Amino acid sequence: MKPVVFVGAGEGWKNAPIGNKAWELWTCNGLCRHIDDKDITICFDMHDWEIADYYPTYYTYLQQKHSYKIIRPRKNDKFPKCEVFPLKEAQSYFPDHAFGSTLSYVVAYATLKGVKDLYMWGINTAEFIQYPHYGNSFYYCMGIAQAMGTKVHIVTYDVPKKAENYGYVAYSWKDSWDDMQTVFGNENYVIKDSAVKDYKVWKKGK
Repeated sequence: MKPVVFVGAGEGWKNAPIGNKAWELWTCNGLCRHIDDKDITICFDMHDWEIADYYPTYYTYLQQKHSYKIIRPRKNDKFPKCEVFPLKEAQSYFPDHAFGSTLSYVVAYATLKGVKDLYMWGINTAEFIQYPHYGNSFYYCMGIAQAMGTKVHIVTYDVPKKAENYGYVAYSWKDSWDDMQTVFGNENYVIKDSAVKDYKVWKKGK
């Protein structure tokens, strides 16, 4: 299988190798409207449209005929190429608390499909500050994916706040520590590492 590029709406997504046929390109939500149909393989939209019709025109757009398939939580006949996310299969390897955002579903799907390398552009890590469970579940999924042979590469991402030169610039120690812990720091990498261990224990016991 080709290596996969996932494009989110965060900073740097336009630098992804869009249009390069050596890659499969996956994206999510409304970003599919800004990328040529022929360049997209999969678009993930894991929202419940009863509560998340955030772009009425986008919902109409998804009902049009597209060359790519749309991954959804459940079947919707209005979407011509709708594929239901394989939740039961995913739950065989990933616990329920691993699915805190679309990113987690993307990582799990790539793992189930045997993707060896998943390169992610435009990851909006600013949301990890507002919704900590997004980051926690994402890193946990990365750990299980790694244990199962899928390596996740975060190429570009939004930085929640401008970093300063540590040791040279006055800053709020608490705020900087909180941001680091939530987005990049020990907490999330401990979560990822523990997922690797959890998976290995689970596999050994099967």
